[in-house]
Formats: sequence, C-alpha cells, structure tokens
Amino acid sequence: MRCDNYCPKCREPDETITHAIFEYPPALQVWSLSSIPSNPNIFPLPSIYANIDSLFWRGNIMDGELSDRDHYPWLIWYIWKTRNDKLFRRIDTNPMELVHFVESECQAWFNANERSAYTPQQHSVEDSEAISLDNICMVDGSWTSDAHFNGCGWVWKDNTGKTQVLGMRNLRCRETAIHSEVESL
Repeated sequence: MRCDNYCPKCREPDETITHAIFEYPPALQVWSLSSIPSNPNIFPLPSIYANIDSLFWRGNIMDGELSDRDHYPWLIWYIWKTRNDKLFRRIDTNPMELVHFVESECQAWFNANERSAYTPQQHSVEDSEAISLDNICMVDGSWTSDAHFNGCGWVWKDNTGKTQVLGMRNLRCRETAIHSEVESL
C-alpha cells in the first residue's frame, strides 16, 4: 500500500506532526494569536523537540512570568481537531475564535478542578429534616428498551433506619422508563 506523506492542504512535501501542529499555516495563525509568546527564531521551530521544550520550559522565561495555567495542551489538541475537521469534514474554523474557545475551555477545566477549602459544619438534630422523619418508604423501578420485563422495588425504614418491609416485583415491560417508575409507586 502506498502512503502519501504530503500535506493535502498546503502541499508541503513532508507532512509531520511538527508541520501539522506548528507549521501548517492555520496553526501558525493560532499560535500567533494566542497568549503564548512566539518568535520565529525561538518558537515555533521545525523541530518537535525544540517546540515542546519552548512550551514546557522556555515559554515562562520568554514572557517573564511563571504560570501553571498554560493552555498549550488545549491549543495543540484543538489545532489537531480543527485540522482534521478541515481535511475530513471541510469545516473551516476562524483562528481567533479557536483561540478564544481554547482559553475558555482551559479556564473551565481549571475552575472545575480547583480545590476549595472544606470546612465541616456542625449540624444539630433540628437542622436535619431526614433525622426527624419517623418512617420513610423508598421506591424505584428499572427499565431497559430491549428487555421483556421491568422491575420495581420498595423498602420501608423506621426512624432508626431499620428495614421494616422490603419487596420487589417483576412486571411486563412498559413503554418507557417513566411508565416503569410510575408503576413502582
């Protein structure tokens, strides 16, 4: 089997990872528009190793501030995704929109993974309604679209949490999951 190694978009004779992520003209635009410092003599270069070195270690030296919130992994990923969208689905993405999207995705990821200081709160018996319940009955139904039967179950617990009555039943399958849930009641 013969494999063409040229870039189908810009006709670069040797399409490499370096070309796809760092040298492909739309990728160059994205790197230039991003907040990552770029200088044609320093970054990006024709070497994958030099580019990764610049991103991981030298990038903070070039812009003068240390940051553990660099968004270059997101840039690399979305440059790759938009390149594939262009090649296989003929979808063009505006480089500036891509940079803004990457920055928002990166910020969302860091916000979601931020650890806040947890301070346990003391609850009195009066604060918690679940403790003051005398008896509680819980019901549930199970349903799958390809099964001939669905199930339902229930449990009654007293104020100490001790199970008083427990039961389950197998029924002919209903039309939807909500039908199964209602029948459980």
